[in-house]
Amino acid sequence: MSSSYSEIPCPQCGQGATRVQDNDTLDIHDRCNVCGWETGDVVSPPEKVVIAWSAKDIEVIRPDWSPECCQKALDIIGKRLQERSVELGWDVITILLNDYREEIEDE
Repeated sequence: MSSSYSEIPCPQCGQGATRVQDNDTLDIHDRCNVCGWETGDVVSPPEKVVIAWSAKDIEVIRPDWSPECCQKALDIIGKRLQERSVELGWDVITILLNDYREEIEDE
């Protein structure tokens, strides 16, 4: 049984939770690394992928900025960040479809 992991924001504390997917069954579970929150049930695979950026993400890049400054930065760049994320997302989708083509077409 192999698994893949990704970081997601915890719905309870907003910090880093881990989304764990079993590659054999495609079951997905979420666990927070900070507060201990955990999904009791398997999370359904997404029908769509949503990417959310927060002021805390800005703080990772600019740790010397205040939380207020990080929020202001996100407010100012948010629309363009959203546009560029969508633009680059198409490239990522194309690359991943090529990488996983055999696995996808075998099903």
